[in-house]
Amino acid sequence: MAQPGDPASRPEEGFVFATNTRDMDRELARLTSSAVLVWLGRDRPEVGVDVIERAFCTQFAIPQGDLTVAKHHPEDFIVDFKHRHHRDAAVELRDFPFGNLDIRIRPWQLPTHGNHVDLRYHARLCMEGVPLHAWNESICNKLVSGYAGLHYVEEPLRKEDTRTINTWTWIKNPSSIPKVSWLTLSDRAVEVHDGYAAPSGSSRGRRSLCFRVIVHLDLLEDPPGRDGRSPPPKDYKWHYGIIDGERTPRSRHDPRPVDRYDGRRREDDDDDDLDRRGRRSRKDDSWSSRLFRSLSRAPR
Repeated sequence: MAQPGDPASRPEEGFVFATNTRDMDRELARLTSSAVLVWLGRDRPEVGVDVIERAFCTQFAIPQGDLTVAKHHPEDFIVDFKHRHHRDAAVELRDFPFGNLDIRIRPWQLPTHGNHVDLRYHARLCMEGVPLHAWNESICNKLVSGYAGLHYVEEPLRKEDTRTINTWTWIKNPSSIPKVSWLTLSDRAVEVHDGYAAPSGSSRGRRSLCFRVIVHLDLLEDPPGRDGRSPPPKDYKWHYGIIDGERTPRSRHDPRPVDRYDGRRREDDDDDDLDRRGRRSRKDDSWSSRLFRSLSRAPR
């Protein structure tokens, strides 16, 4: 029987979308102009960072202290230069021997180990069940981060209508939008002093509250066609308190119904203006070879 945390008991994959911060952009620019990736050819012997540091200082006449070497993966090392011209010289040389070592160099670049993803669909999501004190951009970002990139939140602070908090998101596949998300709010993070975390309450865990958030897909804007024109947005019908595609409300503790609704909904009656009506009316508003191929395609 698998124990908690065993690989067999864990999900295969998880997905997170995040937006670059200004600090990330600055660090990206710095690494792009000052860092290189290094790995060892042939049998890739195990060597320490001191050997690689000595190799670079010797080969490029760099004073000690003007570069930093760290273990890295899937390459063997990353070298961060103090001066850009030292980095440029290393990139220009690409490979060099040092004793019995075959040292290979490529520039550090962001796309090296990433895949390009186009978020072409624009979706308006109305999220029901977020506690009012958590109505902020940070929480909305976390709620959608597994499948979409948050574009913006529609005036969450005014709270003129507190039934749903509404967001616009960029998404690759609208079918990946979950109908329910579970939001867990815990106590504030522990404070860290001089690298050590201070005890926070019980040493045996942290109490939290978990909220069911119903995610209603309200509007979907498709990407432009070949002619450059965007088709009209798709307008989805939904009801407060009812999970999209189902007929009746259910408690957060109830299991999913077996005879799930297939999404084809009858025309709404005149009583749609009751509390359980749909959304608001518009009127209301090999390792080395694979690595070499990957890095060799990168421009210098």
